[in-house]
Amino acid sequence: FWALWFLGFLAPVLQLAPNAIWVADRYLYIPAIRLFVLFGRVIEKLGARAARPELRRALLLIPTAAVITLLWLSTRHLPVWRSDVTLWTAALRTCSGSAYCHDMMGYALRREAREATGPDKAQTQTRLRAAAIEEATLSTYLHNTPAKYMRLGDALLDAGDRRALLAYRKTQEMMGQIPRTYWAQIIKAHYRLGDLA
Repeated sequence: FWALWFLGFLAPVLQLAPNAIWVADRYLYIPAIRLFVLFGRVIEKLGARAARPELRRALLLIPTAAVITLLWLSTRHLPVWRSDVTLWTAALRTCSGSAYCHDMMGYALRREAREATGPDKAQTQTRLRAAAIEEATLSTYLHNTPAKYMRLGDALLDAGDRRALLAYRKTQEMMGQIPRTYWAQIIKAHYRLGDLA
């Protein structure tokens, strides 16, 4: 039962069927229950076989050490979840060849640029927007789709770069037409760049 429990809940991220989700810590929560049950059973069996009470008490140090170790590892990992940028920075260590990871990192950088505050707000926004353009460009290079060009256009537009219009229009080359839903972005780009006519 517990072996099936572990494999059944872990199956979605074993990549038996390709799965593009790169940030998936949550998939380990339920399978981990099986490991904790197994660990508890081993300690219980060892305790039942221990002849002396001192040895039984010493066995309790094992789960205590395990809990302390897991607390330490969790505390070390928590900063990854501070923001979307820290999350995708950590994820990119293992998925640097994925267009999805670079796309999400670019989106996170754009959002952080919009939410920037402080005395050096303009410099922070410029730096974050430049990094967002770099991530969106890399994402487009890795997986050349109209949606990726739209997000590249969004990143360029946030930086006030006129190349945003070229990125938006690239969808027309790829699809033979610009989808209706993309025209709002093109209109917004012309408006923000001062091309009211």
